[in-house]
Amino acid sequence: LFRSELGFHLIPAAWGRGLASEAARAVVEFAFTQLAVAALFAGHHPDNAASARVLHKLGFRRTHHEWCPPSGLLHPSYWLAPEDR
Repeated sequence: LFRSELGFHLIPAAWGRGLASEAARAVVEFAFTQLAVAALFAGHHPDNAASARVLHKLGFRRTHHEWCPPSGLLHPSYWLAPEDR
């Protein structure tokens, strides 16, 4: 078993169409059923409320804030284990 990270980036023209939710849901399912990962980590820019909603819908729990050097900000960070889905 291993841990992995989930991330998604979409161009603005694709925002609000449910693509991130659909893709992330498929990745979560594949990670747990086919790859047997022990847990998934995810984070998002603190101003990106839409990404926070996607992660909450998938069952991710916010666990801490993590420093992100490229943005110079603390980013909300989340954890998802198979039993949390």
